[in-house]
Formats: sequence, structure tokens, C-alpha cells
Amino acid sequence: MLNLKNTVMTAVVVCFAMGGSIVHADTLDKIMEKKELRVGTEAAMPPLEFVEDGEIVGLGKDILDYITEKYELKLDQTNLPWQGVLPGLDANRFDLVATAVTITPERTKKYAFTIPVDEATTHALKRADDDSIEELDDLNDKIGGTQLGSGTEASVRKWDEEVKAAGDKGLKELKLYTTFPEAYLALANGEIDVAFHTGTALKSLTKSRPDIYSIVDRVSDKTYYAWLTRGDDTTLRDFINENIKELIETGKMAELQKKWFGEETEIPLEDYLPDGTL
Repeated sequence: MLNLKNTVMTAVVVCFAMGGSIVHADTLDKIMEKKELRVGTEAAMPPLEFVEDGEIVGLGKDILDYITEKYELKLDQTNLPWQGVLPGLDANRFDLVATAVTITPERTKKYAFTIPVDEATTHALKRADDDSIEELDDLNDKIGGTQLGSGTEASVRKWDEEVKAAGDKGLKELKLYTTFPEAYLALANGEIDVAFHTGTALKSLTKSRPDIYSIVDRVSDKTYYAWLTRGDDTTLRDFINENIKELIETGKMAELQKKWFGEETEIPLEDYLPDGTL
């Protein structure tokens, strides 16, 4: 005769042991059942994602369109400020963050990151007519600016600490803005001496406004942008990875990169996450 108490306890233990997998499968299953992919995006990062004529466009949007069209899913894409993106995911407002999120050790402990969608190495940007800045050493005692709570902010602070530890003055101040475009505007207006963002974004900016902006140099080690899911949704993350890999293997990703970046860029398929991450 079965011991009901033991049977129930065994079932509970199995459920807890398999809990992650159950949650993982449920999220992707629900997406396929409802035929809808809920996505959170900060569309303020050309050429990856930005608003044009009232619509979100860019490399990221093209990747999403590829996935949703392939599986006949409705794309429910919410555009919101960066400060609300990760909290929105945590609150289940959407299932996937498809925006330029810098991969950091802290974030990978909580969220499941996809294959990178672009490089996120931080660079310094100056006014094109500012002859006082030619190299990184010229940033000593200057006022910098970047987006609040971004991976770029963390990179700049790390670089600045290292500069000061080496005996130089480093930045006089780092001002923080709600969006990167606000930092660009502050630079153009003389409110700050240097702005910080990733190489891809700054290449796009300087290409369109070479009379106003000029890139100085990089201030961080090579890092990457990726999308992410909640930490217990690794099956959904793996599903997105499969489709990004397909884009890469078929050459479609290279076509999209040339469309938006003007050139093909390399995306690593391994060794892009810190050890021990989700």
C-alpha cells in the first residue's frame, strides 16, 4: 500500500527540483498558445532600435520581425525609458527585453542573456571643434555625461577609478541623464566636455553629425549588448538564441548589419558570459 504522505512529499520535492523547467516551458508555451510575444524596448539607441515616423525600427526590430513572422506571432512591443525596462520585465509586463542591454556580471546573476546582438564597448565622445581633447589623457578634470543606470555608466566609473588610482585626476564630474540623446545634447550645448556611449551608437551619431561630434577612444574592455529574459525563463532565452543563430548561419544577420551599420560585424557565439551565469 502506498504511503500517501511520502508520495505527496516526493511530488513536492520533484516539483521544486523541476520548478525552473516548469516555469521555463510555461512561458514559451504561453507565447505559442496565445500567439503573442510581449517585448520591452527602449527605442533610443540607433541603429539598434529607435523611433522613425512613429514606428520602432532598427536591427533589433528586424530580428523580432523575423521571429514573429516565422512563428506567426503578434508582436506586442512596449517602448519605455531604460529605467523602467528591467523592472517591467520583473513585474511580468513583458516576457522578453529586446533592447541594447550591456552584459555585466551583476545582471547575469539575475537574468538569462541571449547571444549578443552587437558590441557594447564604451567610447568617449567630444565636440568636433574641441581641440583641448585629442586622447584619453586629455579627459583629466573634464566634466563627463552618460545615461543613468546604464552599463556605460558602470564602465565609465570603473575606468575613472582606475585613472585616479594611477595618480591622474580623472573626471571632475560625471553627470547622469535619463537618455543618451540628452547627454549628446548636453555635450553639444557645452554643459559637459565629453559624453560616453558605445562605439556602434557613436559611429552612427558621428556619421550623421560629423560637424558636431567626434569620437576620442574607448574607455572599457570589449563588452557586448544582448537581449534577456527573466532568470527562470532559460527555455525562452534558448528559443531566441536558436533563431539568432539561424540568422547568423544563413547570412541574414550580415545583411541586416550592412543595412543598419553599413558593415558586417562579428557576433560571438560562446565565451561572452561570465562563468557561473544563467
